[in-house]
Amino acid sequence: MAVKNDQLHFSTQLTDVALAETTRVDTHPYAVHAELRLSTQIPNQRLDRLDPPTAATLALQGELTRLDMLNRYLTFERSDTNSEAPDGVKNSIHLTGHGQIEASARIRESRPYNAQLNIQAPELAVDTFGFIARGSGSLNALLTPEEIIEATLDFTEATLHHQDRLLLDDADINVVALSPIAPEKAHKEASATLSWQAARLPDISVLQTYLAALLPAPAPLQLLSGQAASHGQLIMTPEQLSGEVHLTGEELTTRWQHGKQDGTLTSDMQLFLPIQQAAMDGSALTISGTRLSWQAADVDQPNERLESVLVLTDGRFQRRNGVPSGQFALEGSVHRLGFLNAFLPDAHGLAIAGEGQLFAQGSFREDRLLAPTRLRINADQLEVTFLDYLATGRGELTAQLDSAEQAQLSWHSSL
Repeated sequence: MAVKNDQLHFSTQLTDVALAETTRVDTHPYAVHAELRLSTQIPNQRLDRLDPPTAATLALQGELTRLDMLNRYLTFERSDTNSEAPDGVKNSIHLTGHGQIEASARIRESRPYNAQLNIQAPELAVDTFGFIARGSGSLNALLTPEEIIEATLDFTEATLHHQDRLLLDDADINVVALSPIAPEKAHKEASATLSWQAARLPDISVLQTYLAALLPAPAPLQLLSGQAASHGQLIMTPEQLSGEVHLTGEELTTRWQHGKQDGTLTSDMQLFLPIQQAAMDGSALTISGTRLSWQAADVDQPNERLESVLVLTDGRFQRRNGVPSGQFALEGSVHRLGFLNAFLPDAHGLAIAGEGQLFAQGSFREDRLLAPTRLRINADQLEVTFLDYLATGRGELTAQLDSAEQAQLSWHSSL
C-alpha cells in the first residue's frame, strides 16, 4: 500500500494460485500453479470515508488446464428456428485444450474493460461454426473497450474436421474470431475467418457429401479416390460463409454416370472454387467463377497429357425441402467430350465423343433440365451417335431444350 498524488494505492501478489469454477456438484479448476497480481487505487481520505474501489488491474501467469472457460464469451444460441438446420445447432466458437497463459485485464464497475491474453498450447482445438481445427499452436485474444473479443489462433501440423469428416491434415491453420460479449449482438455480429496453407486433403471422396447436396440423386459425378494439396480461406458468420478454396491433386479418380452409362477417369486435377455465398443451412450456394482443369493420359500416346479446362461463369444452386435446383453457365476446352453423355437423354441412343470447345447454359430441378437450356460444341474431331446413325468430322453440335415437350438437336459438319 502506498500514497501517491493524493491517491491510495493497493497491490498484492499471490503465488501457486488455483482458479476454479464451483458448481453445486463439484469444483472444476481451470488454472493452476499461477501467479496473480492485483492492484487498485482510490482517493486518499479518512478511513471512515473511504469508498470501495471501482476499477482494478489484474495480471495472471501460469498453467491453464481448461481453455473452455473462455467459451462463455464466445457461445450463443440461435434464437430463431429453421426446419432445414440440424436439431440443436449452435452458432458459436468453442475452444478446448491446455497450455501456458499470460493475461492482463482492467476491471471497471465489476466488468472487464480492457484485457489481453496469450496462450501457448501443445493441445489446442477450436470449433468455428462446425469446422474443427486441432493441433499445437497459440491463442492471442484482446477485449476492447467496445466489448468486442478479437481472438487469433495459429496452428501447425493441424487437422480440420467438419461433421466428423477429415478435410485437411498437416496444415498450417489460422483462425481469427470476432464476437461481441453481449449475446444478443453476438448472434448477429460474430464472425470467424479460417485460413489454411500447405495442407493435404487425404481423400477427395470426403467431398462427395457436399457435391451430392447440389446434384440430383444418384449424383452423376462421383469423387472416388486420391489426395490433393490445398490452401484457401473461409469467412463465416451465423448465417453464411464465403471465401475460396484451391485444390491440386495427382492421380485422382472420378466417375461420371447416368442411368446405365458410366465412365471412370484418372487424371491430375486443379480446382479453384470461389464461394460468393453459401447458406449455413445448405439452402443456397453461389460459386460463379469456378475453374476446373484436368490432365489425362492420351490413349494413343500414354506419355502425353491432354489438358481440359472448364469455367463455371454462372453457378447458383438451391435446395428446398430436399429438392436440388440451380442455374448454370459454363464454357471451356475439353479433350474427352464423352463425359457429357452422363447428362444427355439416352432414350434415342444419343452419344458424343471427341474433343472441342464447349458452351452450355441452363437450369435444372431434381434430375431434369429445364427450358431454356442450350449446349453448343465446336470441334475439329467430333463423333455423334443418334439412333442408328454415326457422324464424324469437324463441325458444330447444338442441342436446345425449348420446353418440357420440345427439344432440338442440330449437327453441322465440314468433312
